[in-house]
Amino acid sequence: MKMPKEKITPLRGKGNRVAGPRRPLTPRKNQKIITRPLTPKQQAFVERYLLYGNGTRAYREAFPDAGYERARTGAAALLRDGRISSQIRERTQAVAKKLAPTQERVMQEMAAIAFSDIRDYFDENGAMRKITDLPGHSAAALKKAKTREIIGKDPITGDPMLMGYTREIETHDKVAALRLIGVGEGMFQEKVEIEIGTGFAEALRMARARAIEGKAKEIIDDGATEERAKE
Repeated sequence: MKMPKEKITPLRGKGNRVAGPRRPLTPRKNQKIITRPLTPKQQAFVERYLLYGNGTRAYREAFPDAGYERARTGAAALLRDGRISSQIRERTQAVAKKLAPTQERVMQEMAAIAFSDIRDYFDENGAMRKITDLPGHSAAALKKAKTREIIGKDPITGDPMLMGYTREIETHDKVAALRLIGVGEGMFQEKVEIEIGTGFAEALRMARARAIEGKAKEIIDDGATEERAKE
């Protein structure tokens, strides 16, 4: 006689978990996902990667004790880290957006050149201002700045001595900037003149004459055909 098998219920306490398929870990409603902050060395890697664009070099500077091979594999591992890659991507996009040559920015730069005023480069005493003291639009219009030393002789010893300085500045072409702005705004209509050589002009005249002659012949032939049809 067979004895009935006893049904064994598995324990659910600690260390006696029931095996089964794992459910994906999804955040519950209103649950915040806490992301661990980067370590100082990881953040240093990010800063140097943004500076150099080279993962191995950035890793070796952030982790000075690492050799070349360790730096190469370590940099690849860090760049796969979602926290690091997302930060690099966001900061790169922010810089690209800031430096993007938009139409508004181009017009602002052109206007700074076109409407620059020479008086902005001098103070109330007629002395030339330092470049660091210039307003933004005047600095943008500046093309070149030079400082030259004036060397003379000491009246007593005859040795060379510094007598003073001369400063020179050069701005971008105002007229060219004004013209570009005017053309862009449709203020000017440029007249384009094309000079045609005598050989090309003669060939064009002969081609036109042949076309007229061929058209006249076609009209005559059509007239003769109509006359024969009437007969």
